[in-house]
Order: sequence, then structure tokens, then C-alpha cells
Amino acid sequence: MISGLESALSQLRNFFPPDLSPAYLKAALVPLFETLEIAAAATFLAILIGLLVSLYVGARLPGARVLYALLASVRALPDLTLAIFCVIVLGLGTAAGVAALTIFYSAAMGKIFGTRGRRLFRLTSAASTRPADLWRIRV
Repeated sequence: MISGLESALSQLRNFFPPDLSPAYLKAALVPLFETLEIAAAATFLAILIGLLVSLYVGARLPGARVLYALLASVRALPDLTLAIFCVIVLGLGTAAGVAALTIFYSAAMGKIFGTRGRRLFRLTSAASTRPADLWRIRV
């Protein structure tokens, strides 16, 4: 027990003072930009997929309930579990990160916007067919 505590304290001492040397900071830029690229690519793909799925769910086309249930079940998965699954399927690398983030956030966007879209389609179909009334949405 004492040796474990000493080991933990020794590990914590290695963090202080932080290494702010120019060589270390320059070496940290490559992984930093790679992380930002993964996040940007996944966000872009998730917006595209999420909006397309939400239009399908919102319009209540055939199979929309099944798709909505699938979105809800994917959203219920913890993001780390989904990331591990993507690493198992795709291997280590940026593709697994982009895939995990894209799947998770497109399910979230599809479900949230799909719910809003169903309400929007219900309100516009119940309104009159005058063009001015189609743009008026009651919230």
C-alpha cells in the first residue's frame, strides 16, 4: 500500500513544473492539429448526415419510426463505447475517431432535429395552403 502511494506521488511530481520548452511545444502542434482536423471532419459529416436523417424522420416517410428508434438507441450508447467499437472495426487511427464522432453526433442531431421536424411538418400541414400561412410556425 505504501509503495503504491509513493509511486503515485512520484508520478504526480513528474507533472510539475510543466515542460514548456519550445521543442516540446513544437512537437505537440502536430497532434493538436490532427485532433482539430478529426473534430472538424466529424462535425461536418455529422451535420450533413444528421440533417438528411432528420428530414426523413420529420416528414414521417415509411420507416421513419424504425430510423427514429435506431437514432435513439445509438444516442443511448456512451461515446467511449462507440469509439472502442470503431477502433475494433476500423483499427487505430484517425478514421476510427472520425467514424465514432460522426455516428454519435449525427444520431444526436438526427433525433433532435427529427423531433422538431415532425412538429414543423404537423404545423404546416394543419395550416391553410396560403403561402403566408406556410411560413408562420407557432412555437
